[in-house]
Amino acid sequence: MLPTIQTNNAATNAAHNLSKASALQAQSMARLSSGSRLVAPADDAAGTAVHIKTSAAIRRQGAIMSNISSALSLMQTQAASLNAISGHLSRMSELTVLMQDVTKSTEDLDNYMTEFNEVRQEMGRAFEDKFNGTDLLFYQGANAPLTVFLDEGGLQTMTLSKSNFSSNSGWATLVGATKPYAGTLGVTDSPASLIDEAVWGSSSFQVLTQDLATLMAENGATQSRLEFALEAVRHQKLNFEEAASRIGDTDVSAETTRLARSNILVQSSASALRQANESGNVVLKLIQV
Repeated sequence: MLPTIQTNNAATNAAHNLSKASALQAQSMARLSSGSRLVAPADDAAGTAVHIKTSAAIRRQGAIMSNISSALSLMQTQAASLNAISGHLSRMSELTVLMQDVTKSTEDLDNYMTEFNEVRQEMGRAFEDKFNGTDLLFYQGANAPLTVFLDEGGLQTMTLSKSNFSSNSGWATLVGATKPYAGTLGVTDSPASLIDEAVWGSSSFQVLTQDLATLMAENGATQSRLEFALEAVRHQKLNFEEAASRIGDTDVSAETTRLARSNILVQSSASALRQANESGNVVLKLIQV
């Protein structure tokens, strides 16, 4: 190669190689520092598009999991209310049988009735239980079903039913809506009337207990389905996260190797550029007088 003054091809090539090595070094450092392989859309145009859609799907699936978890919490709270009513019902049925004891005096029966009505009032309060403003039990009024969406498109749904106590008039009698006695909820009725009326007899309490057992079974079945649905969405979200990771996350080991390679190229290119720039000194020596 002839020595020239105006052109230094060696320096130009060294500068070009230094620029490329520096760009590779910057790209590797950006990927390692951000943890993302897709620092710029130009890195992988199609991959960036897929990653954006996959990331959005992951967020939607997280929202679905949150909604299903809320529905599951509602049903668990409903089960707690049903358990409380079960305790009330069991105690009232027990008191009804105890009042049939021939050895009990009128005063004893009145004492039983006092407790009976206190428990009955507490049952009436339990029927008003709510979860974030939503009625847990259906006793009076409209029984609007609650719809839970199990997928991001809203195509898969399930219905949550409020436990329906309106099918048996005995519940209304117990909590005071249509009692056969005068007065309102909490008014003490006579033990004799309590025993005489069929709705208060032990056989009727058995029917109400069966109603309650059925409602509890329905609640348990709904909870089971919600748990399976939650697990399905959780696995789907995990698979989407793995897919997004393969597309967008940095392979640290591979990128570290590329960074080491680019560091060496930057240093060697810089050294070559320095030597190429010094080659002009040969021309100066030739033209010195």
